[in-house]
Amino acid sequence: MAGLRAGDVDILVGGPPCQPFSKSGYWYPGDSKRLQDPRAATINEFLRGLEEVRLRAFLFENVPGFSFRGKAEGLDLIVSGVRRINSRCRTRYETSWVTLNASDFGAS
Repeated sequence: MAGLRAGDVDILVGGPPCQPFSKSGYWYPGDSKRLQDPRAATINEFLRGLEEVRLRAFLFENVPGFSFRGKAEGLDLIVSGVRRINSRCRTRYETSWVTLNASDFGAS
């Protein structure tokens, strides 16, 4: 929609709303919808932007529950999506993840 082309942007930083992946959602009766939650569709849009604009790097942010054992569908989608992009576009994106505490970086 912005008319961006490959090479126009260096980095994409973002992430979907956290509610589908928050640990508090796991406590809700019937379990959370995670990828079936409409707000999670932004993951696919993030991947689309990554593929279309061919950024130099990307940073995908979310809550710790995004990579929670047994409920990491969102993380799995990012990893498999990046592999598909690399295969189709001959890019060399690598995925890794780490849990950070914002207060360690000055946020209160």
